[in-house]
Amino acid sequence: KALGKNAFFVEDRNDFLETARPHLTSNCVLLLMGARDPGLEQFGKEIWEKL
Repeated sequence: KALGKNAFFVEDRNDFLETARPHLTSNCVLLLMGARDPGLEQFGKEIWEKL
């Protein structure tokens, strides 16, 4: 936020899309990050399909 950017953290990935969707616009970037999370690739694919 210090650089004028918004960042969101959602603890439970099952709540992610419901929480983030109101903030998604046609010109935004959605960046999913996770350290040593073997399920992140599948989660990213599921989010993409639901968008």
